Amino acid sequence: MKVIVELRQGMLNVIKDSIEHVSISDKTITFRNESGDPLAIMEFQDLIDTGDAQYMFRAIDDTNILKAIVTADGRVVDFIISGYDGSGVDTSALSGSVGKLTSTADIRFNKLDWSEGASITITDLRIYVKQGT
Repeated sequence: MKVIVELRQGMLNVIKDSIEHVSISDKTITFRNESGDPLAIMEFQDLIDTGDAQYMFRAIDDTNILKAIVTADGRVVDFIISGYDGSGVDTSALSGSVGKLTSTADIRFNKLDWSEGASITITDLRIYVKQGT
């Protein structure tokens, strides 16, 4: 299968624009349980183009290390990244699954049962548009 990198980059630019839209004051990744209740909210500054149709999240302190504190006990199952869809209402620009390290989830942790007060650290979080299906 032939993949056009420019097309993948264009798709990423749409996601980047949605996430960094001027109406979005707090850029966040919200980790949620099965009921949709937030377990942790991770703030970031923006996305940096790293080439090869990838963007890396830049933390508030200009590093590539994102941190959050767990605010409630629960089992994490998915995440939502704040964004703008053009409707005039803030919504999710990107969402996905959370799973164990051995899973095929979008973001993977070694522990999915989170306790209030625990800390989460993610280094070098990147997004890209998958090739193929």
